[in-house]
Amino acid sequence: MIQQHQEWLEDLVIRLLCVFALDRFGDFVSDEVVAPVRETCAQTLGVVLKHMNETGVHKTVDVLLKLLTQEQWEVRHGGLLGIKYALAVRQDVINTLLPKVLTRIIEGLQDLDDDVRAVAAASLVPVVESLVYLQTQKVPFIINTLWDALLELDDLTASTNSIMTLLSSLLTYPQVQQCSIQQSLTVLVPRVWPFLHHTISSVRRAALETLFTLLSTQDQNSSSWLIPILPDMLRHIFQFCVLESSQEILDLIHKVWMELLSKASVQYVVAAACPWMGAWLCLMMQPSHLPIDLNMLLEVKARAKEKTGGKVRQGQSQNKEVLQEYIAGADTIMEDPATRDFVVMRARMMAAKLLGALCCCICDPGVNVVTQEIKPAESLGQLLLFHLNSKSALQRISVALVICEWAALQKECKAVTLAVQPRLLDILSEHLYYDEIAVPFTRMQNECKQLISSLADVHIEVGNRVNNNVLTIDQASDLVTTVFNEATSSFDLNPQVLQQLDSKRQQVQMTVTETNQEWQVLQLRVHTFAACAVVSLQQLPEKLNPIIKPLMETIKKKKK
Repeated sequence: MIQQHQEWLEDLVIRLLCVFALDRFGDFVSDEVVAPVRETCAQTLGVVLKHMNETGVHKTVDVLLKLLTQEQWEVRHGGLLGIKYALAVRQDVINTLLPKVLTRIIEGLQDLDDDVRAVAAASLVPVVESLVYLQTQKVPFIINTLWDALLELDDLTASTNSIMTLLSSLLTYPQVQQCSIQQSLTVLVPRVWPFLHHTISSVRRAALETLFTLLSTQDQNSSSWLIPILPDMLRHIFQFCVLESSQEILDLIHKVWMELLSKASVQYVVAAACPWMGAWLCLMMQPSHLPIDLNMLLEVKARAKEKTGGKVRQGQSQNKEVLQEYIAGADTIMEDPATRDFVVMRARMMAAKLLGALCCCICDPGVNVVTQEIKPAESLGQLLLFHLNSKSALQRISVALVICEWAALQKECKAVTLAVQPRLLDILSEHLYYDEIAVPFTRMQNECKQLISSLADVHIEVGNRVNNNVLTIDQASDLVTTVFNEATSSFDLNPQVLQQLDSKRQQVQMTVTETNQEWQVLQLRVHTFAACAVVSLQQLPEKLNPIIKPLMETIKKKKK
């Protein structure tokens, strides 16, 4: 009975192997080939191999290995898919199975076809631990092959995701780093930069995990490779943070940033970061509806690779279109306003965490010696004060967020505290129309003047009751309610004329309401974050009402 069952399984396997040899169907719409027939057969083969005896498994793998020698890339692709599932489901025979297939898989990693390389890398991901411990002598070559492969990858390369995942998985083992890296990390790590900005989130995550692994497993004495690339690494990671919308990846960015600051010498961090602090603050303050000036971003390019065998992926072109970038990612720009506001605020707050940690380095006593003409901490204080003095709500909010995060990590820095604390207190008592509402505020002014002019055309003068120059929001609100009603009720107007005037009044009232709502949101956020910054600095004034009021208002609005 058992023998008959094994024979039946072998017959089924033969039929599946025939499909691998004959199937040529593939869809290239996505970043990676979609071969539904071969993929389904490979999954079915995995189920069958789970129930086969060891001899049958090895016979099946022998046939799959023969498929890898064929000229047609589809056949090699199918063979590697079968090996991938064989390794995944038969961990019990991995000691004999892995040595048999590893040489062919390594050849697959060097294949001219992207999709074959993708499956070759994916086949090793489930057996990384066995690979490290059972085939230690082969690991250095695999690692170097993967590092070299990064030079060939781009957004449309099929193997990008699998290769980055395999590389990050292998580098989590300390013995892999110790024995495998033949080139300096100063040369290798920059190859990861393009994948921090990849369109696929799993690739971005794998790139971050690779960086974190390299940073966390290097001790302070062996971080000399980091110094030459420190400015670029800081710039790439911060830029990545500003453009990211995923909470999971933002948390990973923060983890990598903190590890980077802990491993690099404070002096080198300050020297690398200070020239870019102003630009980073500007990126953090970027309005959500405007594309970021590309001159503000560090350009990263992956070397494009010629596609072989006449394969063309949909959307692939020789001249790559220059994409516009937005804070929290261009992919969220079409979200509803509430969702878009949430992800943008989340990106700003994570950027503030990064800059807050950086401020701790800049305020470190070791880099602010008395003999310096201009101390880094004093320069930082002046930079923050400059933005607090602006009429932009985003600038005030961003600086207040940075101060909150910095103060939470470092309780004392008199140079910065003395510079910003008085200004924060002044902000709490200020009521001004911020730069961000300039457009709706100007539209409100124009519509109010048009309404006043329309009233004057029917001999109703209200100029003596409103400001003829610039109306405040309250004055504009009075105009479309109390002033309009009282003025029109005292005249016997033609019903049609009154209807036209009231229609204009309603339009102006909508504009006034929208402008007021935008201003109220900005005003509350500015005051709330300024109050949080004052509390974080532990420099409370005698009168606490200006601090307590915005905090209570925020709590009330959140409950609603």
